[in-house]
Amino acid sequence: MDTIKKYSRFPADELSILEPLESRLPVFFEQLKPDKRKQMKACRDCNHTVSEAAFSCPNCGAPHPAREKWDGWGVEYKSNTLFFGLPLVHVSFKYRPNRMPVPAKGVIAIGQFAFGIITVSQFGIGIISVGQFTAAGFALAQFALAWSLIAQFGLYFHTGCGQLVRNILDFAGGLK
Repeated sequence: MDTIKKYSRFPADELSILEPLESRLPVFFEQLKPDKRKQMKACRDCNHTVSEAAFSCPNCGAPHPAREKWDGWGVEYKSNTLFFGLPLVHVSFKYRPNRMPVPAKGVIAIGQFAFGIITVSQFGIGIISVGQFTAAGFALAQFALAWSLIAQFGLYFHTGCGQLVRNILDFAGGLK
């Protein structure tokens, strides 16, 4: 081995592959110890044995079968602080197992669907709302219905600004 190192063009650490296999086997066997491997568990739906890391059961197709409880895809956060029965902050970008979205409901609601005093969402209803489609007191949106708004397309009661924005009373009068 020393002769190889002496006349080699490769750095010494790359020559470590030539070391005897026995010197690397303890590391390999250390990784195989039961506490280092993922444990096998029963699927919560069909009781088929699956890995804790499995994304779906090979027998019944249940998503994340090793988890005792699974309530859908995505993320959700609710603060413990309540204000008039609503969480102070609710963030929800989540879908239930039946593919129904979980709307964010809170004083500050953030998500694809949101209802609250202040909302940031794709589809939202709130007093102050920023989103793509929204109904609010005050709105900043692409499409909005609000008391006062800034929008690309919108109907307002008091003031509005945007590309195609009209007063709702003028708009209703123009439909006659």
